[in-house]
Amino acid sequence: MKPIRAILFDSGEVLMRPIAPADAPPEQPWRKYFPGPNFEAMVHAKYPGIKLDGLDGAILLGMEELDRLHTQPIWTPEEEVGHFDEFYRILLDALGVSDPGLAHELARDRVYEPEIEPYPDALEILDRLHDSGLVMGVLSEAWPSLELNYSRLGLRDYFEAFIISANHGILKDDPKLFSIAQSRMNVPAEETLFLDDWAPYVQIAIDCGFQGAVVARDPGVPRTEGLPYITDLTEVEELALQ
Repeated sequence: MKPIRAILFDSGEVLMRPIAPADAPPEQPWRKYFPGPNFEAMVHAKYPGIKLDGLDGAILLGMEELDRLHTQPIWTPEEEVGHFDEFYRILLDALGVSDPGLAHELARDRVYEPEIEPYPDALEILDRLHDSGLVMGVLSEAWPSLELNYSRLGLRDYFEAFIISANHGILKDDPKLFSIAQSRMNVPAEETLFLDDWAPYVQIAIDCGFQGAVVARDPGVPRTEGLPYITDLTEVEELALQ
């Protein structure tokens, strides 16, 4: 195994966490980010008596549309608002509310209001890894506002490359995204460590020639045999600087 010269991070559940996470089972960490931290307050402000019993199913319907729209490359937060307009329109319809205006308000809140924060161990580790001379990048199945959030938090400059799946119109299970990441990092895949909280993505990275490890911050996450696991970012130094 070659020495590590670069680290490619997933964002959610590796470097970042939602400010106000929704309840989510360990095997569905993405669910923490939906329907968004201000959704219930904004909906109840306009429809005080609305029942949200069917919210989980409504989110899944909206996610089907987001996945379909993800095949259309977008680069700006305003384009992202358009995608989330559709997501919230479908979600509200499933809850019995037809209100395009509210859907648009929810979409803009989702895109432009802060909703993520770094894990406590992220800042210190990023500083140390950066000072060690390692090349660092982010590869995330996300939308353009993610980079905006990193800039807002003062973290964007840590990373040589920032690869967002929506910019390329492909989901993270497509090996093409890892090829794009390797090109942007300008370090051979076999000298790059990829970190993700989702084991299948780590396996794809390994199949593409990267080194890889699963970040399992939640001890309840089922483990995939044959893949290395770490429980927090302090262990990254042991992998990268050994």
